[in-house]
Amino acid sequence: MNKVEIKDGVYWVGAIDWNLRDFHGYATPGGTTYNAYLVKDSKTALVDTVKAGFFDELRSRVEAITDMGTIDYVVVNHVEPDHTGSLPRVMEVACDATVIATKKGAEELPMYYDCDDWEIQTVKTGDTISLGEKKPRCSTGLITWSHTSLRIVCSCQTTRLGSTLQAASDMPMRFPGYLARLPHIMPTS
Repeated sequence: MNKVEIKDGVYWVGAIDWNLRDFHGYATPGGTTYNAYLVKDSKTALVDTVKAGFFDELRSRVEAITDMGTIDYVVVNHVEPDHTGSLPRVMEVACDATVIATKKGAEELPMYYDCDDWEIQTVKTGDTISLGEKKPRCSTGLITWSHTSLRIVCSCQTTRLGSTLQAASDMPMRFPGYLARLPHIMPTS
């Protein structure tokens, strides 16, 4: 898989579902993406996973950058399966990783997954996750329709990557043409 670096040390590692035609009531005639991001510094954070059937695509994109087993943190933006479906398989590989979630997200993860063996750290607005030079700041609240949402804001030296990670996760379902603007991840054959 091609590496898709969107900012220094921040990569898109999600998956493309070319066959999905309806996503939460939005028409998706060109499919959709399940967005996940890898933030690499002295430590590594995976922000979101992908729908369960797309784990291999996620893993392939991550492994083009780093060994998935070296991930230190897995950030759960919200617990719905299009964001967390591959979380159990990620945690099998990155078994020493800490899951980062809101208090509500941490309460809801066991409704979906057997996560008794996972280290889960809850965060609130203003908390940071030290990855080295990059120190993502957490912002919680009603970011999407889910009340378990967590937004990670990465300040990368002088370049700010504000709410790009969260906003990008909503773009493909609202704007199906968005996929056409990503030629670097489109199949070449």
